[in-house]
Amino acid sequence: MYYDDNVYVFARQWQAETLILAFNRGAKEVRINIPARAIGLPDGTRLSPVIGGAELVEVPIPVEKGQTSLLVPPKTAVAYW
Repeated sequence: MYYDDNVYVFARQWQAETLILAFNRGAKEVRINIPARAIGLPDGTRLSPVIGGAELVEVPIPVEKGQTSLLVPPKTAVAYW
């Protein structure tokens, strides 16, 4: 879904379940806009971190206009569901 030198974001889906995984190996937090509609997440969906970073990111994260914006803390991996 997204990548650069320090950040990698991908999704895994099984039936009606979607898990978005975000890895940030950089020294600064980053905000990544991803095309949620491309993986079938409708507007109004609310994502919450389930692994890593739960105390560091805003929750829940809404999907609006087919997009969502993930905050990924530095040196962290976060799974959103």
